[in-house]
Amino acid sequence: GIDNHRIDTLFDAFSQADATTTRKYGGTGLGLTISKRLSELMSGDIRVVSQPERGSTFTLTAQFDLSERSDQTFIPPLPVSVHDRRVLLLCFEGAQQQMLEATLRDWRLQPVSVQSLDQAQAAMALEPGHCDNALLLIDVPAGAAAPLESILEELSRHALLWSLPVIFLSQTGLRAETAREVLVVDRPVKRSELYDAVASALGQTLRVAKFDDAGQSQQARQRIQKQIAGARVLVVDDVIINQQIAAEILSRAGIHVSVADDGQQALDLLESECFDLVLMDLQMPVLGGLEATQQIRARPHLEQLPVVAMTANVIKGVIEECREAGCNDYLSKPLEMDRLWDVLGRWIPAADRTPCRMDSAAQESEASELSLPEQLPGIEIATALARVGGNAALYRTLLQDFQRQYQGADEQLRQLILQRDYADTRRLAHGLKGVASNLGLMDLALATQVIEHQAKALSEEQEAVAIGAAVGSSVEVSVESTEKSAAQFEPMLVDLYHHLARVERSIAQVAPIASRLAPSHALSEPDAPAIDYAQIKPKLDALALLINESNADSLDHYEQLKPQLAYGALLAYSEQLESHLNSFLFDQAGAALSALQQHLEAQ
Repeated sequence: GIDNHRIDTLFDAFSQADATTTRKYGGTGLGLTISKRLSELMSGDIRVVSQPERGSTFTLTAQFDLSERSDQTFIPPLPVSVHDRRVLLLCFEGAQQQMLEATLRDWRLQPVSVQSLDQAQAAMALEPGHCDNALLLIDVPAGAAAPLESILEELSRHALLWSLPVIFLSQTGLRAETAREVLVVDRPVKRSELYDAVASALGQTLRVAKFDDAGQSQQARQRIQKQIAGARVLVVDDVIINQQIAAEILSRAGIHVSVADDGQQALDLLESECFDLVLMDLQMPVLGGLEATQQIRARPHLEQLPVVAMTANVIKGVIEECREAGCNDYLSKPLEMDRLWDVLGRWIPAADRTPCRMDSAAQESEASELSLPEQLPGIEIATALARVGGNAALYRTLLQDFQRQYQGADEQLRQLILQRDYADTRRLAHGLKGVASNLGLMDLALATQVIEHQAKALSEEQEAVAIGAAVGSSVEVSVESTEKSAAQFEPMLVDLYHHLARVERSIAQVAPIASRLAPSHALSEPDAPAIDYAQIKPKLDALALLINESNADSLDHYEQLKPQLAYGALLAYSEQLESHLNSFLFDQAGAALSALQQHLEAQ
């Protein structure tokens, strides 16, 4: 519950009802402010009724239109020819098994649940001819240590099962690198994706159209790429990593890409070369995106050139500014692939062009790359890979570039703040936030966004003072007020430092070259003290017991151990353990703790 005197500030920006939660659980105090703003934009409101020691009730209202697709069926029925076919279902979790059985029956299939491959083999042997056995569906438990290759190797020892198509329901990150064709559906399982896999395994051409937020299907996306292949697109962005990501995405679809670092460079290129579309970032040095677009519209031969704004700030006011400046459309940053192709297809007309060809050497290099995990502490690898078309080689390079460019960024920001240069503080934070979002460093991006917002507010105060002085106005901001505002940055910078350090350690696991770079002073680690494993083993065993019981007190118990584990090679283990505990993923936390103990025992 929340005390009454704190409720009045609950929806204020950068405030929390309980100041202690920031230290233990993180958070910026923006969530409720954003929720209130969104509810008001949707003709609603958000309210709270609370009583200390009892709890709180939040009530949200919003108005929605009825969907125009309410009568559309996204999952078609399977053909009669495959009805009543048997599906051998290997599942270890009762609720999951019941859900899968019900789903398969809805599709007029007959699930036969087994608990092992031996049982599945026996079930096959009971049916002479085995003509009704259609496929083998294996639900790989969350946290399973065995890769899918190991399961397939065991499967090969069961002659009857080896003849069946195989579908794995797998936790994110597990993939089968094998010559045998298998289908993998990520957990948590989506009904449409499971149907798609089952239909394919049964030899059907039926596929579910996966509709995205832009309302287009995968087939439509491929059709757009084919229609605009060979087009020339100018990418205008002052951050090199953002340029690389956009160029990779577009060139893979056969689009010729040129880049410019700011609006002035873009104008110079447009005078010497012809383009079919411009992707224009908004915040850039020399000449910003809105100003550059206004100058483009002022030139008669460029008046009809499509210009698409790229911005992380997609609230209504910013979008209207883009349209007033002459932008035809906008894309939110980081780029969402389906929305990107929807916009490009809308503004680039279909024509007979010569597509851009990818470098074959680059493709071979990419194919030789080792697979990457889906997630590491501080890095959502799967999300970032999707933004670069799955190119693991490019992603490793981008992570290395990020480490080179932004090592010590927290110290650079601190120096700018001490100089009261809030405009450059905002600019550096904005660039770091954008790159971090594109590379899947979401916690780092959020930490940087808080600094950007604070710098923006102080920068606008400075501008108001400067304008007031120029026109003889009495607008003033006291030195004491400015210093007090600047002091608010310190906890934000500390938070940023920790996120940067965590990301650096994770980058070392997926991009070894980056780990050999000379570390910056800001990210250097203290010397690791000697750890007496015999002394802390009882505490680790107690933690293991709490985790095994799925006891939420395990997080508090871990917090007491954390200072002894926050050094050197132990960091990767302890941060992974902490991440799982924070998400209440006790199975994964148990595996992470076991790996940590094995590492300590080996030392």
